[in-house]
Amino acid sequence: MFETKMQPKFATRRAFEVEGWGPGAIRRAVRRGDVIRISKGRFHPAGIEGRDLWISTLAARCHQAGSGAAASHRSAARLHGLDGDWGDPVDIMAGPNSQLRKGEGFRTRTLLPEHVTSVSGVPCTTLVRTLIDLGRLVDPSRLEMALESALRGFDPASPDDWNEGLLGALNAWPLRPRVLGHAQLRSLLALRGSVRPTGSAAETRFFQCLRRLGLEESVQRQPLVHVEDRVTGKKSSMWPDFLFPEIGFVIEVDGEIAHGKPAQRLRDDRRDNNAGAALRVVRFPASEVFRRGDALAREVALEVAARRVGGMAAGVRWIQTKPLTHRYVRDRKTPVNEQAAS
Repeated sequence: MFETKMQPKFATRRAFEVEGWGPGAIRRAVRRGDVIRISKGRFHPAGIEGRDLWISTLAARCHQAGSGAAASHRSAARLHGLDGDWGDPVDIMAGPNSQLRKGEGFRTRTLLPEHVTSVSGVPCTTLVRTLIDLGRLVDPSRLEMALESALRGFDPASPDDWNEGLLGALNAWPLRPRVLGHAQLRSLLALRGSVRPTGSAAETRFFQCLRRLGLEESVQRQPLVHVEDRVTGKKSSMWPDFLFPEIGFVIEVDGEIAHGKPAQRLRDDRRDNNAGAALRVVRFPASEVFRRGDALAREVALEVAARRVGGMAAGVRWIQTKPLTHRYVRDRKTPVNEQAAS
């Protein structure tokens, strides 16, 4: 009766009737708490909770809205796993002739079959359409959080392997005034350009803080950095979260999952020690970025200003080999802040 396995667990009144349940039996089952009524004529089994309960409710509401309806906006963002505190929203989009009641969803004439996919057994808008629609409901900072996570690659160790195809698809989407939220996404795309996405939600938040202080033009996100210390003979490579290239200033935003274990902290310390002769490395916990990111960004701005006056450590030269690839060489015989031609 109830759908199982990878599909949402909900049943229609018709499914109960096929099993021989009459209206009275269904009402008694609801009163006993054996089944829970989601909406008119749709039920889920007792005992499911959390994400399973949300999925069941979302699927039932899509089913109730009729053919072509899909989870959208915040619901689709959560289904796609986009960064953001989405809660348990039930945002449904459907055509103008759907069974959606007033206030229960979004009616539109622009939702085409190619804009709908399926995630966790629930019909929902595609990633492109979801990002476009989100601009209708959320502010630019939350939309940017979702966008950066959608563009992010799957392997944190390879930040140069990111979803450039999605960025191209978003930029190529024809401007449709009737698709509310599209203008906000367009503005955000123009602001970010074609740079690499951030590596985490905390990094996105911190970049927003840096941008409010006018530092977005001088900082790079996840460049490749090689450090050669000719004094000690040590060499190392790193993908820092943020780099101010001309002053050799690195900022790392450490999440608990990626940097919380002792072995991971030891790896970070070893890498920082190897790079410390040539670079200034500062680490901020992700929790602090979310709690007081603007204050941390002001600290960074002060240090950037000071280092622009004082320069890098003596004997360190910066060589930019590619737009997002940098080499720092520590050699006491080398003039300070000498930059080689690209």
